[in-house]
Amino acid sequence: LIKRDPASYQEEFIQQWHHFQSCLGILNLNPLSPPAGLPELISFVAHCAPLYKQHCGGLAEQLMQLLGERADSLSPELRRSLVQALILLRSRGMLALDRLVRLLFGLFRVRDKALREQLFGGIVGEIRRANRPHLNNGLN
Repeated sequence: LIKRDPASYQEEFIQQWHHFQSCLGILNLNPLSPPAGLPELISFVAHCAPLYKQHCGGLAEQLMQLLGERADSLSPELRRSLVQALILLRSRGMLALDRLVRLLFGLFRVRDKALREQLFGGIVGEIRRANRPHLNNGLN
C-alpha cells in the first residue's frame, strides 16, 4: 500500500524509520544479539527507501558500514538480509555499482557458504545488468 500512495503513509513510514534507526543503534552496541524482526525491517525499509529519499538518503551507507565493520559477528540471516537490501538499493539507483561490488567482493572472506552463493549471484547479476544496454568494457 505504501508504494501505491506514499504521501498517505509517510507518517507510518517515518515511525518505522525511527524504529529501524533505534534497532541499528542496539545492534551496534551488541552485534551478537540483534533485535527481533530486524531482517524483515531491513527489507521493508529498503523496499520503501526510493519513495522517501529525503529520509533514507544515507541508508545505503549505513548498511555498507555495518557490513564492512561487523560482517563476521552478525548472524547469517542478518548478513544475507543486509546484502539483499544493498542489491535492492543498487537496482533502485540509490547505490553506485562500483561501491557495491567492492563491498561484496570483500565479504567473500566470511565463512558462510549461503552468503558466498548470494554474493556470487548478486555480483554476476549486477554486472550483467550493467552490460545489458551495451558492453561496458571499462566496468568489466
